[in-house]
Amino acid sequence: QDMFGIIPGDTDYRIFAEDVAKIPGLDIIFVLGGYFYHTSYDTLENLLPGSIQARGENLFNLVKAFTNSPMLLKESERSNKAVNEGIDDLRAIFFDYLTWFMIFYPRDVSLIIHSLPVAIFLLTPLFLSFPNITMISLFRTVLDLARGMLLHAFGVILAIVVPAMTAGLRLL
Repeated sequence: QDMFGIIPGDTDYRIFAEDVAKIPGLDIIFVLGGYFYHTSYDTLENLLPGSIQARGENLFNLVKAFTNSPMLLKESERSNKAVNEGIDDLRAIFFDYLTWFMIFYPRDVSLIIHSLPVAIFLLTPLFLSFPNITMISLFRTVLDLARGMLLHAFGVILAIVVPAMTAGLRLL
């Protein structure tokens, strides 16, 4: 749901989620074979084996989670509850693990869980040089980290620019 503003596309889910009723829900997509979705190739023959079973299991787990949720309220009740309790965001993170089970947790928990790898990444160089930390070694560590981030940013830019230039040259 968080990616819909970035991805240039739309689904029928948006009508219920935003336009008409502000109904909370989940739009389930598959990454593998997704290029067939809503095209003339979107046929039963092109379905990946097990994808309908996986979708059904995801939907079953999602319905179980929704029916057990104390936050199953109308949109107006949700917004009133959020204002009264000082809650900014009631969204949650949902995903399945290898189609075995559904994982979901609140957004505030996700901020902590998803920040841990960044903190570990930033603190690891300090822990590796912990016994003999000096200002010079600390400065070199920060410099190496900044250089690595700049090289990574350069690589990301090249990963966008080179295919775009190649596609442009093919059009000539």
